[in-house]
Amino acid sequence: IKVDFENAFNAILRAKVWSALCNHPKASPILKGFHWQYADSSPLLVYDSGRLFAELRSSNGVRQGCPFAGFGFALAVQPLYEAALKEAPDCNGFSIQDDFTIVGPAAQVMRAYDYLKSHAHTELGLKLVTAKCQVYLPPTITSTAQLNTIRTLCAERQLAHSQDMESLGVMFGPDANITAHCDSTVDDSQHFFTCISHPTMHTQTASLLLRYCAIPKLGYLARTVHPDLLLGPARRFD
Repeated sequence: IKVDFENAFNAILRAKVWSALCNHPKASPILKGFHWQYADSSPLLVYDSGRLFAELRSSNGVRQGCPFAGFGFALAVQPLYEAALKEAPDCNGFSIQDDFTIVGPAAQVMRAYDYLKSHAHTELGLKLVTAKCQVYLPPTITSTAQLNTIRTLCAERQLAHSQDMESLGVMFGPDANITAHCDSTVDDSQHFFTCISHPTMHTQTASLLLRYCAIPKLGYLARTVHPDLLLGPARRFD
């Protein structure tokens, strides 16, 4: 199952993040920096036609993209993830910040999901977005009775389920869907390729942009997709 939270970085309380940082044995080097960033409210300036229109004060939550916020958020939610997985001893959990994926037997996965749903808000102020959560039914499940049981568990929780799913940038499912995902990634880069191929673009600048902005996408696909399925899209990329 892929679990998604609503406005996670804005919802989580700074006090929770600060507490997580203070209690972590290896977080002391950044405490001063985090306090400097978040001890006081920070201004968000709104401009209209070049003139200052309004000033909003950021006094709650942490700022997405801030390195202090990302690290603090990860430490704050880690105990929640670990507690959920204790409800599912045969499951594995994988997370990148607020994107959390649980893999394992269906009944245990649902117990972990139920724990997250009942504790995320009370402990951290996070709200699960059921519409964005999804259960993946791998092709290894061939028993009709088992599939029906999983579908029933999903229906009870209003969870969508499918035989393909994208999680953490990786497509799971039939080979055709995986290849289509790779093709889509290459298609999304076409405008970028057109821009760096413009005759006014300096060759060295274009090369650096290609190296740092485009090649990592192909590299990630190469690490997460079977070579036979990636071959066609990779040739198009080249």
